[in-house]
Amino acid sequence: MPFLITKAIGLPLQAATYWILSKRRPSGSQPNTLHNDLRALMYLHLWADARGVDLQDRFESGALLTLTEVTDLDTFCGKYLADAIGNMQD
Repeated sequence: MPFLITKAIGLPLQAATYWILSKRRPSGSQPNTLHNDLRALMYLHLWADARGVDLQDRFESGALLTLTEVTDLDTFCGKYLADAIGNMQD
């Protein structure tokens, strides 16, 4: 069973874990599908960290990403993982 772990504290992300266990796994999704779902979420979180976007606050307030942010996220997701991580350290 795959989980999305935060590097800072080494624990699974609560919202991602809840979603994968309560919504995706019961629907019969296979482990590779769950892994791919979490990988997409990982890119979202990497992008948010690199851009200083607080996803928790955004979603709790009901705010969506702006068109500029969606375009930037699309470009960010097209990067190799090493490049995406390197982009965070710039």
